[in-house]
Amino acid sequence: MAPDTGTAAARRAIEAVWRLESARIIAGLAGLVRDVGLAEELAQDALVAALEQVAGRRHPAEPRCLAHGHSEASRH
Repeated sequence: MAPDTGTAAARRAIEAVWRLESARIIAGLAGLVRDVGLAEELAQDALVAALEQVAGRRHPAEPRCLAHGHSEASRH
């Protein structure tokens, strides 16, 4: 069964943010863990978690916040 339009749009939004922000996310993590390989793995795990989180939603309020691991409430 194909994903509904909202879920497909959410996936595309998260994937677009990933393309734009992944280098920054990995660099930040590498600074924390002092290991680029581990940082890449952690960032990819976070991407998978973000995609799983929106699977049941129609659309995320702010895909960039999901990519960076921020809750919507922390933006305010």
